[in-house]
Amino acid sequence: MRTLSIKARIILATTVVLAILFAGFGIVIYQGAKRAYIGRLDARLQGYAETFREEIEEQRNEKRFPTIKDFTDLKSKGMVASFVRLSDERGGVIFTDSLLAMDAPKPTESVGQDQFNFENVAVGGHRFRSLWSRIETEGPDRYSLQILLPLTEVEASLELLQLLFLIGVPIALIISAYAVYTIVVTSFKPFSTMVQSAEKISASNLRERIPLPRQNDEVFILASALNTMMERIELAFRSQKQFVADASHEIRTPLAIIRSELEYAQKQAAGMTSDESLKIALDEVDRLKKLSDDLLLLARLDSTSLGLKIQSVRVDELLADCVKRMKAVAETKRITLSLTIHGAVEIEADEDKLRTAILNLLDNAIKYSGEAGNVEIESRSVKSGIEVSVRDHGEGIPESEIAAVFERFHRTSSSRTRQDGSGLGLAIVRRILDLHNGTVAVRSTPGEGTTFSITLPFSWR
Repeated sequence: MRTLSIKARIILATTVVLAILFAGFGIVIYQGAKRAYIGRLDARLQGYAETFREEIEEQRNEKRFPTIKDFTDLKSKGMVASFVRLSDERGGVIFTDSLLAMDAPKPTESVGQDQFNFENVAVGGHRFRSLWSRIETEGPDRYSLQILLPLTEVEASLELLQLLFLIGVPIALIISAYAVYTIVVTSFKPFSTMVQSAEKISASNLRERIPLPRQNDEVFILASALNTMMERIELAFRSQKQFVADASHEIRTPLAIIRSELEYAQKQAAGMTSDESLKIALDEVDRLKKLSDDLLLLARLDSTSLGLKIQSVRVDELLADCVKRMKAVAETKRITLSLTIHGAVEIEADEDKLRTAILNLLDNAIKYSGEAGNVEIESRSVKSGIEVSVRDHGEGIPESEIAAVFERFHRTSSSRTRQDGSGLGLAIVRRILDLHNGTVAVRSTPGEGTTFSITLPFSWR
């Protein structure tokens, strides 16, 4: 079964609600009009009955009872269309119209004293509004009065009102439904435009954007949010494409070197140069392996399903361990590693990943320091947590390249002349710091050296 669209459901629900409201209002108005018509009719009957009562009392004061002519004159002066019957307490008819002549009157006792009793009756195939009233005089005599007025006028008015409702309510409902349809279609038109624009967006044209409506309403906010999301997707997609292109380029270079060196070694297998070629090939294999390891680590760090193993970490002990690990590498370039710790500090972090970040900073500092240089590592407590700085006295980073040092596969212009490093170390450092809600910053002066500073909160959460 096909599900109704949101537009259809809104139109249908609104139409049903309006139909219920119109029907309810119609019933209320109809019943109110009916009560008003009957009320006016009852008031006329009651006024006419009072006239009869006054006539009888007036004639009794004159020591006589009204004659049939008196009643006829009263009837002609009152409601010509009415039918009257006056009976005594024994049920004897004193005055009656022909329509009521064959209908037995009510006993006087059945009519409430000083009350007017109203009811709808059918006489001679016609419907009437009937009034029964009890009349008592100063003497012993008691009478019952019945007056009938036809309901023809009331029923005609109610039928006309009912006809107006039967015609007017459907017309009003159709007009309302059309108005709702127009409003809904107009309101959803920007969404249709947004859908059409979104369907045109693909990997080949991520620059496409959803046109913003003129009104600054909810649709405008939604379109703006979607455009912002598309900008982030485009940026991530472009970064991913650049990442793949750079990775391909970085992997291709050592592979080409390995191939050429192995081919040369094959040709010179009997010569002395074969050992050197094989050594170069092995170095490139090592470089390729490190590149692959760094790529795999970055992929894992980028994974949203990555779980950090948070535990208490002594930063001073971690720094001492990292210096110990890198000491042999530094000695190959006669570089001195000096560690300064201002107090033992304990933080919550993933120890293995934090060690990787610090080792990458040390490796970077050693790599770009000159021969017989010095790399200084220092830690101190700050207001927001702990700060660790790694400073070298090497060639420094040009100011134009500082903003890009944390991009993947980025290497400074001077380092590109050497085939060392993959340009992923600092990208890994920044990603690890991001996962720990930390920061990393760099300060550099060409010819004097570079300082990388990382800041970690005491509590990761």
